[in-house]
Amino acid sequence: MRISGDVAAYWAAVAFGALTIVLIGTNFFVLSSNQTIQAEANQRQQFINQSIQLRRADDLLIRMLAQAAISAKDDKLRDLLAQQGVTMTPPASESTSAPGGAAGGAAGSPAAPAAPDGKAP
Repeated sequence: MRISGDVAAYWAAVAFGALTIVLIGTNFFVLSSNQTIQAEANQRQQFINQSIQLRRADDLLIRMLAQAAISAKDDKLRDLLAQQGVTMTPPASESTSAPGGAAGGAAGSPAAPAAPDGKAP
C-alpha cells in the first residue's frame, strides 16, 4: 500500500501546524513566566536601593543622637544607644589638647560616635 503524495503532504502540514500551536503556547508560558520573574527582580532591586538610602539616613540619625548624648551628658540616651550596639568615643581634642588646639580635630566639636555595626565609616 502506497501513500499518495497529497495525503502525506496533508498530514505533514497538520503535524507542523499542531507543532506550531504547541510552540506558540510554550512561548506564551515562558514569556509570562519571565515577566513575572523580572518584576520580582525589579522589586528586590528597588528595595535594595531604598535600603542603601535609608542606611545613610539611619547612620546620620544615630550620629546626631550620639553627639547629642555626649554634648548633653545624657546617660539614659548613652545607655539606650549602647544597648543597640552604638559605641561612642570622645573626640581627641577633648582628652589630649587644650581648647583651641589642633590635635586630632576641631576644638569644642562633639564626640564622634562609632558606626552602629562597629565598622569605621
